[in-house]
Amino acid sequence: MWVFGWPLPYERAAEYVKEHKIFQNRPNLSEDQILNAACDDFSYYCNIDDVLACWVGNEHCIVVGLCVDKKARTMDQAKIDKRQLPELKYIKRLQMLMKTKEMPAWYRYADGTWFPSDEQPNPQTGEPAETFPARKNKVKTKTPTRKRVTLMPLIKRRKGKNEDVWVEC
Repeated sequence: MWVFGWPLPYERAAEYVKEHKIFQNRPNLSEDQILNAACDDFSYYCNIDDVLACWVGNEHCIVVGLCVDKKARTMDQAKIDKRQLPELKYIKRLQMLMKTKEMPAWYRYADGTWFPSDEQPNPQTGEPAETFPARKNKVKTKTPTRKRVTLMPLIKRRKGKNEDVWVEC
């Protein structure tokens, strides 16, 4: 799964919370509380629903996502679904609130199935490893089955008479 958006490092979230005075009366906040407060604010003001933990380089980081591609296995396969994107005014507002000038990018969702160490070069060939290990494709062959046709009577009333009509099921 790939997320298209901007990373939100803890330092930027802490700066945002302090700047917008979200928690004025609580000086000692944990990292989670600061990240949650910033993400909730972005979600409220920018109509953003996807805030996910992703791999940014070799580290976990929160990514404020504009679009999520659940089917893509590699970044090359990831595509932006325009139906998922928020309106342009919300995207610009989010970019302004995050104080970033860079364009959004694709980030791999950290679901525990992949780690940056998985892409170490193969020691035998020196070539980089694939994004996903090659799996043995089991070809499932379906044996042709005959469609069973049963005939059952269906009683219809026509002009007061009962007639048997046979129907295929």
